[in-house]
Amino acid sequence: MKALYLALALGLANAACASADGGATTLKADTELASDTGVYKVRAVPVAPVKRGANDFSVQVVIPQGAKVVGATAFMPAHGHSSDPPSITQAADGSFRVDHLVLFMGGRWEITLSVAGGAKEDQVRFGVDVP
Repeated sequence: MKALYLALALGLANAACASADGGATTLKADTELASDTGVYKVRAVPVAPVKRGANDFSVQVVIPQGAKVVGATAFMPAHGHSSDPPSITQAADGSFRVDHLVLFMGGRWEITLSVAGGAKEDQVRFGVDVP
């Protein structure tokens, strides 16, 4: 009976840890990230290795063409910290630049990009680990 209780306790602890980052996909090079409802797909890559402090990301909306990145936030689930909104600009090639996203503490951060096209807005979420 003790073994059953221990197995249940460990299972609940693992479930809590697995969802601690909100289920965000870890950012990897050349990964297409789908929005929450699957309407949009983007590629996001850090301009330089992610670090503590200000970070910049290059974002390309893959599907559908003409959609725009209209917002970005950073949230650290383990501590409840959030970052000030970064600046977002569109380049001549149609890609977007998310500049000065401040990740001020080491650990796991969840980045949320708001993407809009027409009347539909949706979010794309991914995780980054700050050393």
